[in-house]
Amino acid sequence: MDRAPTRWIRTADQLDDLVDDLAGCRALGLDTEADSLHHYTEKVCLIQLTAFGGASWLVDPLAVRELGVELSKRVGEWGPVLLAACT
Repeated sequence: MDRAPTRWIRTADQLDDLVDDLAGCRALGLDTEADSLHHYTEKVCLIQLTAFGGASWLVDPLAVRELGVELSKRVGEWGPVLLAACT
């Protein structure tokens, strides 16, 4: 992976590209941001991914509802995943 600038993922097509990019990933860092302080139902508002080698993505799970489902199906196919204070 090269050190490309951080990319926003907001569509199903962009998600497909992200999954392809992560196919050769040796390790992956993952962090989430959630909105639950003043809301009855908690929701994940942002998923941040950084691959070993420096490529990074910001995934907007509110823009495309299937993003979280598709990522969760594929995360086991990647290398080790480091979770950082996911709340």
